Amino acid sequence: MSAPPADRPQLRFDAFEAIAGTAARHDVVLELVGGELGVRPAPDGDHGQILAWLQRACVRQRPDLWLFGRQGLRLLPRHRAEAAHRAEAARPDGSLAPAEYFAGQGEWADSRGVLLVAEVTSFDRRADERDRVKKPRAYAESGIPL
Repeated sequence: MSAPPADRPQLRFDAFEAIAGTAARHDVVLELVGGELGVRPAPDGDHGQILAWLQRACVRQRPDLWLFGRQGLRLLPRHRAEAAHRAEAARPDGSLAPAEYFAGQGEWADSRGVLLVAEVTSFDRRADERDRVKKPRAYAESGIPL
């Protein structure tokens, strides 16, 4: 993922946090991916079932890991030079990490200890672009392996 053009302002992470906090008080979940502010849709009944299946599969293999639902992740590029200019924030449907990893990190946790993210996607056009193209690229660029 490339940085936004120089003539296009980048939303600072602290400004995003303030906007997202206000939106959350009205049950609206925001993300900042690819320099664009996006609204996270409410999950349907299938989301929970799919994530429960994935959690069972993961815990059978690695009982020391847990699949956390909708934990906010601050996605920082692996390269320090880029990190100074760009931070992104997403709420994946699931984040696989050590059982105590998110304790004390607050609403937007560091993504560096996350081993896998899961997005349960729908078939709408906007979700396709955001969930299948932009977000996986941002996850990979922040160092999340799967």
